[in-house]
Amino acid sequence: MLLSRLFFRGISSSVKVCESQFFKRLIPVDEYCERQAKLVNLIVNHVKKNNFSYSNVGSLIVVSGAKRMYTADTRIPTIHFKQNSDFLYLTGLNTKEAAHTVLIILGPDAKSKLFQSFLFVPFSSQLQLIWEGEGLKDGHYQSHLSQISHVVEDISKLPQFLKSHSDRPIFMCRAGLELIPPTISGHKAGMDQDTPIKPLDGYKTFDLSPFIDRLRLFKSPNEVNAMRRTCTIGAEAVNATRIWSQTQLESNKKNYGIQGVSENQIAAEFEFAARSAGAVKPSYPPVVAGGPRTTIIHYGANDKLVYPNEWILMDAGCEDIEGYISDITRCWPILASESNSKNRISQALYEALCEVHQQIVVYLENRALETSLNDLYHLMCHLLGSVLSEFNLCPSGDQAALLADHFCPHHVSHYLGLDVHDTPTVNRDINLEPGMCFTIEPGLYFRKGDSRIKEEFEGIGLRVEDNYIINANGKPENLTAGVSQIFSS
Repeated sequence: MLLSRLFFRGISSSVKVCESQFFKRLIPVDEYCERQAKLVNLIVNHVKKNNFSYSNVGSLIVVSGAKRMYTADTRIPTIHFKQNSDFLYLTGLNTKEAAHTVLIILGPDAKSKLFQSFLFVPFSSQLQLIWEGEGLKDGHYQSHLSQISHVVEDISKLPQFLKSHSDRPIFMCRAGLELIPPTISGHKAGMDQDTPIKPLDGYKTFDLSPFIDRLRLFKSPNEVNAMRRTCTIGAEAVNATRIWSQTQLESNKKNYGIQGVSENQIAAEFEFAARSAGAVKPSYPPVVAGGPRTTIIHYGANDKLVYPNEWILMDAGCEDIEGYISDITRCWPILASESNSKNRISQALYEALCEVHQQIVVYLENRALETSLNDLYHLMCHLLGSVLSEFNLCPSGDQAALLADHFCPHHVSHYLGLDVHDTPTVNRDINLEPGMCFTIEPGLYFRKGDSRIKEEFEGIGLRVEDNYIINANGKPENLTAGVSQIFSS
């Protein structure tokens, strides 16, 4: 069915034949245990360095799985489940079956030099088994559970477990801890609506986020392969979507009697192409904006038509089976005419923006290990200032660079990994190092009604975004090089 649909729609000529590696796990199970050990060591060293009064009793790390979300007032799960990235990083359990589970890691103490991990799993009633399956009891998850020291299939025991270790400093991830199992909430086990409970109220807790972000910032060789995979899939899906969008006008006119291409159609085409090539789901709700809506940075409604001579800005990415994310933005016209003045301006601006992007990359290639993301931001503002001057949108010099911040109100880069805006506690002032993954995304947005711009520029929004990693040689590698920056109509 899938192969025939691919052939019928012509996607097979745009998306490369899927290799089996696109559908398999790339992170070995023992790497998750290594990550737990590294996290414990960071905490142990922190406790010793800061002379905690309880340095002899060991620490306790608490990381909860994400909540399972339901549609409206039903028990029907929402279409996409997003696992808590910290929990995923430490367990590899990228599945809704691990919702509401809690990972506890007991650090070494005076009695033992080894750490122990515990996974507390909500009790499943017979009714839940019928409606939702076996959960983590399914043999598919046994390899990942094998790296957990103890699996406790009764989460109601968690509060007593925490109480028995109340002398330890507790380090919690940024997601906090909100359990919703029926066995704790007081409801009968089954399909009843559950009530949240926070069993760590009253305990002395510390923020785990800076420690785990420090680990997640530097991608292991296996993580680099996962990032290459998800970025390759995303890049090919963008290419396929662009080709499809530029050939869909005639089909829409013939079949539906409309003169444009729907933003929603384009968003659906990207998701279809990405998932057909091995992605699990989109990284985030895609932005597919046409015409003047391209100036709305987080548009997302995707419910309008894009007409001939209008440009599309698509900000989209995908997530692979391991949970790693791509984040790509491209712009292109729909059946553009060279005689259309707005199209000519958009094309010239977009080419200038691509040149800005390239100049940032060249700068990075020469001094990556001496450069921070904030350095790249200041460079982008300087380069965008030159573009604004070139198009007579403002005077040259320092004023132009300052005005660039007005026309591009977002940063040029953010870290990337298991989250779109990864490792948020890590400052963008630090120099880049091998293993760091990030975006480069200069943009220009000329909103209607802005008195600072000429009328012919109003309603033009453009951005070009690629994903990079600093390789072992200290050089930037473009993970999304497979997607062209400049497209013809």
